[in-house]
Amino acid sequence: MGGLSDERRDGDGVTSHEEHKRAPLWCYVLLLAAVCSVASAGVAFKWIGDVPPITLASWRLQITTVITAVAGSIQWQSMSAEHKARFFQDYKWTLFSGSCLAVHFGTWVWSLENTSLAHSLLLVSTTPIILVVFALVMRHAISWGEILGAVVAVVGVAVPKPQQTPSPPTPAPQPA
Repeated sequence: MGGLSDERRDGDGVTSHEEHKRAPLWCYVLLLAAVCSVASAGVAFKWIGDVPPITLASWRLQITTVITAVAGSIQWQSMSAEHKARFFQDYKWTLFSGSCLAVHFGTWVWSLENTSLAHSLLLVSTTPIILVVFALVMRHAISWGEILGAVVAVVGVAVPKPQQTPSPPTPAPQPA
């Protein structure tokens, strides 16, 4: 099967090679910024002092909304009328997805205050396991790569963190 053919494949939404456009450079810059912001969010949230978890999550979503609104408006201008109509047909899924994301952020930020950063990120990183289990329960076909990703996630969860033994307290200097 190597690569895309010049025809649409079985209605799976994959466009032909001739219809495919290269992503503009700004998309890669935006992707890099998104990866860096997601990768540093846990550490940044740990540095912020006594702010309630839901407020931290709200701040993060507000900043994300501003950034994606700008990028989305640029993309909206170049979309066909068909794609714009589809967006309005799928608004219920968008609202549901956004609600799930809000719950995720709120509970994740809460977990940062109630457990270590490592444990919090560990729980968030179990997504491949959850997706494979869900796919198997729903009897969806999954690839060997997806199974391998879940196995790697399980191994990552199973590898114990070395316990650090606290060093004995240093005796105070005795007055002479």
